[in-house]
Amino acid sequence: MRGATLERRNKAKRYTQRDDTIRCLVGGAMIQHIAGWDYEEDYTPEGKPFICGREEIHFNLSHSGKYVALAFGDTEVGVDVEEIPQAEEPAPEAAAQETQAAPAV
Repeated sequence: MRGATLERRNKAKRYTQRDDTIRCLVGGAMIQHIAGWDYEEDYTPEGKPFICGREEIHFNLSHSGKYVALAFGDTEVGVDVEEIPQAEEPAPEAAAQETQAAPAV
């Protein structure tokens, strides 16, 4: 976690899954790339993050599954990522049963 801001490290520690912790830190590194190495992150009373002293940079960060997305601009922005699990293919026997015709009545 070296290089991450104190706020980002504290946020990352709250995740229970290792992958979520990693995505949180990767998101912080992405913000650092935009805001500069020594940026300070804080939150509005509503919980929206902002970069202290860089009010001209608006950003929003989202992560889910193996994806991390960062949106930034000079006005309010938003981004939301949700990994949708791929549906499992039915077993060949189940697929064959579904395609059999019903008996004639």
